[in-house]
Amino acid sequence: LDQERGRIQGHDFKINDAFQARLHKHPYVSFINQVQKEATNADICGTALFNVAIGLDEVIHYRDLVLNYAYPNSLIVKEMTGKILREYLEQCADYFIVKEGKIAVNPLFDQPKPQHFNYDMLDGIEYTLKISNPVGQRVVELKFEGKNVQDNDVFTVAMNNYRASGGGNFHMIPECPTVMEIQRDMTEIMAEYIQDKKIVTVDHHDNIHIIL
Repeated sequence: LDQERGRIQGHDFKINDAFQARLHKHPYVSFINQVQKEATNADICGTALFNVAIGLDEVIHYRDLVLNYAYPNSLIVKEMTGKILREYLEQCADYFIVKEGKIAVNPLFDQPKPQHFNYDMLDGIEYTLKISNPVGQRVVELKFEGKNVQDNDVFTVAMNNYRASGGGNFHMIPECPTVMEIQRDMTEIMAEYIQDKKIVTVDHHDNIHIIL
């Protein structure tokens, strides 16, 4: 567990404020999506920042990965239309509310137990969520490779098996065709990625915009 697997270069992977890490996608989140991208070659990758995540120090050990990625999730790639992708993002947007003129966490994700793992952040697209809009109408911009996503566009989307099964009220996902399954724990996939690279850099994009 304490054997060094690799080192981080170029970004700080420590999470000092979990809310800010979700409001403004943290480089650690981009890292997970980057690992998923390499493993699956999917067009789009989505992941949550788990409740217990504290991020990574410059030197990465296997123990660090287990502490941050606490669930034995495998990887699944779904084929998803632009329409379903938008529904997926609308469900993600439910994580936020407007409280006293500021963006805050929906209390349903804190009580009766914390469920911050049910808010996903996606890479491979650029999108804007306007939280003051009515629920179901918050995705105000959605682009893939610089072009507006149309309802009949088709994408491959990588995610963990919990989300692929609809966990977290993502009822729109299970009906999507499954195009790939990698029946290995994400911690193993991440550890192999780090060990192979030795020096880990992340292609971090500010692609998610959460606005009032």
